[in-house]
Amino acid sequence: MKVRQSIGIVLILLGTVCIDACVDRLHLDLADQTPYPVVIDGFVSDEAPPYRVVVTKAYDVQSKESLRERISVKRLTLFDELGFQEEFTEVTQGVYQTNGAIRGRIGGVYKLHIRLLDGREYESIPDTLHPAGSVDKVYFQFRQDRTQHNTTNYGFDVFFDASPANRNDYRLLWKFVGTYKISIDCCTCWPYLYNPIPIVSDGQFIQSGQFVHVKAAYVPITGWTFMNKVHAAVNQMSLSRNAFEFWKAVKSQQEAVGSLFQPMTGKIPNNFTQLSGMPGEIFGIFYSTSVRSNSVYITKRDVPDQRFIPELQLAPNREPPDECIDQFPGSSSVMPSYWVE
Repeated sequence: MKVRQSIGIVLILLGTVCIDACVDRLHLDLADQTPYPVVIDGFVSDEAPPYRVVVTKAYDVQSKESLRERISVKRLTLFDELGFQEEFTEVTQGVYQTNGAIRGRIGGVYKLHIRLLDGREYESIPDTLHPAGSVDKVYFQFRQDRTQHNTTNYGFDVFFDASPANRNDYRLLWKFVGTYKISIDCCTCWPYLYNPIPIVSDGQFIQSGQFVHVKAAYVPITGWTFMNKVHAAVNQMSLSRNAFEFWKAVKSQQEAVGSLFQPMTGKIPNNFTQLSGMPGEIFGIFYSTSVRSNSVYITKRDVPDQRFIPELQLAPNREPPDECIDQFPGSSSVMPSYWVE
């Protein structure tokens, strides 16, 4: 795999990990290929369905810059080791969901079958759903940083302590989701914050069989984030050996993307087998995971000095947005079930 091709695929995957927090711009250097390469991102868990899969097409553009393009497929099917199967339904282009016929269970083995519109068929490597353990505590620490322009940025580092389900199995992935509430003249919405690089379990954090003081994310103090408060959640996800090696490689390559002069640290494992059709590349992962979560609210009272919260500077004579989500892409106009006023 070419170095710049690897960078492009990593950015596609991280865009879906962020659950559409923004419109990603990808820098791809893919040679013209027929058929086109495809990226799959999804998982089945022991949480209540539906489960979601995002299908993306990677392609070359002479400008070397393109919007992520989601594509439709002919069929997506979820299978388990007991012989049950369920078709995914396309809810919007390239985004597929199950209808609830299958729910992930500890010890279950799941795989995804993909049939593209051009007749190519692929199948994910069967993946076993392992227990996740627990997120024992989520906490935060105030932080201030001087910039090169002699100004100060204020925010909170969010940390967590966690325990694996089995002390012989430390393969875990953590995802941070920060939620805050915005109320403007037209409406109210809830934007989200995510960790930009996957957090994969590492032995250096283990103390007496527990992961201690692992940094999940940084929450900046702005007029928007602390208009109300921030819900800081950490999701702990169990991984099979294959899924762990995949996310570990994604993390390593994403860290190397910071400078194109840094060496890439390895090839991202392939988690799919092609069954039929013209040979064509497929990237990404479909895996099985147990999910455990914990969270904490960061409120205005936690800010040491209220003067650290900037006043909102709204542009004068600006036409107000019709919807809050227009001003905060990736936000939701529906109050999350976990939000407490």
